[in-house]
Amino acid sequence: MDAAAGTLVRGGGTIDVYLDRVQVKVHGERIADSTFLYDGTTYVPMRAACDILELPVNYYGPTSTAYIGEVPAGEVPKAEVDKWKSGK
Repeated sequence: MDAAAGTLVRGGGTIDVYLDRVQVKVHGERIADSTFLYDGTTYVPMRAACDILELPVNYYGPTSTAYIGEVPAGEVPKAEVDKWKSGK
C-alpha cells in the first residue's frame, strides 16, 4: 500500500489522506468504506470524520442543518441544544 500523503491524529483515531483516496481509522481499524473521489475531490462521511476528531455532530430538521462542534447562539432553540448535550 502507498504511504499516506498526510495523517491527522486526534484522540484514539487517525485520518490518513492519500492523493487518490481517504482511509478513516479508529484504533487502527478502518471504519469508512464509503469514501469516494469525484472531480478531483475526495469525500468522506462527515459523521465518521467528526467521531474521530471527537467533535459532536447534530442535525436540526426544521432548517435541514447539520452542526459540527458548538452551535452558534440563537440558531437552534436552547431546549433542542440542551437535549443534544444531554444525549436524550
